[in-house]
Amino acid sequence: KPFGTADPNFKPDYSKLPPELAKVFEHIDANIDEHVENLQEWIRQPSISNSGEGIPESAEMVKGFFEELGCQTARVYDTGITEYGSPGNPVVYAKCDEGAPKTVAIYWMYDTMPITQPDNWIAPPFEARIVDGATAAVPTASRVIIGRGSSNSKGGAMAELSSLRSMKAVLGKLPVNLIFVAEGDEE
Repeated sequence: KPFGTADPNFKPDYSKLPPELAKVFEHIDANIDEHVENLQEWIRQPSISNSGEGIPESAEMVKGFFEELGCQTARVYDTGITEYGSPGNPVVYAKCDEGAPKTVAIYWMYDTMPITQPDNWIAPPFEARIVDGATAAVPTASRVIIGRGSSNSKGGAMAELSSLRSMKAVLGKLPVNLIFVAEGDEE
């Protein structure tokens, strides 16, 4: 069910949207399985800021997301030693020049919290298991993905990226230039 509801009869009404936007939403719906798989892949990548587990790999993964989107510039920056004497986590910068008159800056964080109370998890934190909404205590949802970062911050960021990918696939280019800054020390 691509619409995230437990109601099997739910169907969004795109008739009031501008035709180009309706096509973008239709593209998202038609490719929902790919969007879900992309999110699952990202959740499976550990990215625990305070231990450094998976942080370099996560930064490279985020850089790859921006390159796949078509950003002309995508780079991972080493942040050096923090004021506390520990190494900082890398920052990922990307710029997508679409030749548009306006530019939007987007902030991401790619790090997650450590795994606490592992016995209380419904599924292993980096498995990205899909479960029914009732199992996840979200009875109004048909299915949800359980995993570290699925709601903060990987889920929201991947929804944003999937939307941008869909816009580019349907419209040929994005309506604005983009600058991304993604950091791994938020948590």
